[in-house]
Amino acid sequence: METIQVVLGAIFGSSVATAILNYFLGERRDRNNSKRSAAYLAQKIAFLMESYAIQIARALGEHDTSFDSGGHHGEELTRVPAFPELPESPHYEKLDLKLLDRILDFPDHIRIANGAVSQLFDHSDGFDAIDYATKATNGFAVRAIEIAAELRTENDLPIRNLEFDGYNIGDWLRQRLSRASS
Repeated sequence: METIQVVLGAIFGSSVATAILNYFLGERRDRNNSKRSAAYLAQKIAFLMESYAIQIARALGEHDTSFDSGGHHGEELTRVPAFPELPESPHYEKLDLKLLDRILDFPDHIRIANGAVSQLFDHSDGFDAIDYATKATNGFAVRAIEIAAELRTENDLPIRNLEFDGYNIGDWLRQRLSRASS
């Protein structure tokens, strides 16, 4: 009888220990998966921001070509390019709140800037509207790169090099914005 009690005690004791161990390992796994999912979301948003800046650099280059050619080549920038939809995810709550605020606010600022461009076209000459659209667009590109870099730093992600064929898009956008502001 005593042997049965020892065997039953060992079985039940190990079951309880296993249950406790499984609980804590499960919690740790869930925490790691959640952190990984948040980092994945941060990387997706960072790429979205950087791709937007690349799109803007292309649009600004076209605008400069149009200006330099007297409108014969390229295309004038008459509005701030729309920002694509942010990805759906349940992991936004894991991002830094101040940074998240800047991310969620970003598309609204673009819509507000485009409203101002429309007002300038309606109540001013087209040159003022185009000048405002160009400067605002350039500013949004620089802001997108800054947000992406902050997301990458905050989530221990690798910094993306926006240099192509010796041409650094971020540097070009910042220099262009600096010239336009002075």
